[in-house]
Amino acid sequence: MGDQLIISISREFGAGGDHVAKKLAEEYGISLYDSNILEQMSNELDFDPKHYEEYDEKPRNYLLSKRVGRYVSSAEEITARAQFKYLRERADAGESFVVVGRVSDYVLRYKDCLVTIFITGKEDKKIDFLMKEHHISAKKARDMMVKMDRRRRTYHNSYADTKWGDSRYYDMCIDVTNVGIDAAAGIIKQYVDGIIAAKKSN
Repeated sequence: MGDQLIISISREFGAGGDHVAKKLAEEYGISLYDSNILEQMSNELDFDPKHYEEYDEKPRNYLLSKRVGRYVSSAEEITARAQFKYLRERADAGESFVVVGRVSDYVLRYKDCLVTIFITGKEDKKIDFLMKEHHISAKKARDMMVKMDRRRRTYHNSYADTKWGDSRYYDMCIDVTNVGIDAAAGIIKQYVDGIIAAKKSN
């Protein structure tokens, strides 16, 4: 495994995956790529991230796009593939980082240093979290949760041979709502440290 570490966090909406990822990045002192990835890319590639924000982690709209050979007119797919390329470049350069979503569990599967985590949670607790986080009603929170999880599933499954949320395709799945964000991050870190130690001893 060496000294490089990449942690991929896939997550259900409202389960606190972004918060867990931030804690892990801070614990290990490594970069975090989540909704900030377009900003990070723009610093290196000289483009305006605002042009791409609305297409971030959105599945391709087949009714409004077409493909000719390797070329596509879908802004969603162009954005996705640019992010995949950026993540592979960072990984191949030896950088350690935590990445949230972006099909990273599949895109970076060739890296021996990759640890894949799926963050889940109880529906009622996720709704409570979203109500507090966004100051919305329970119905609005549930509708938002269903919509976002459908979008994430469709997005992931359109680019990967694996299935979003299927425990067989992750190193670890954890219900964050059972223990809270801080404890969940600690449990994941202990697990990741165990993987690192086991690989170093082989």
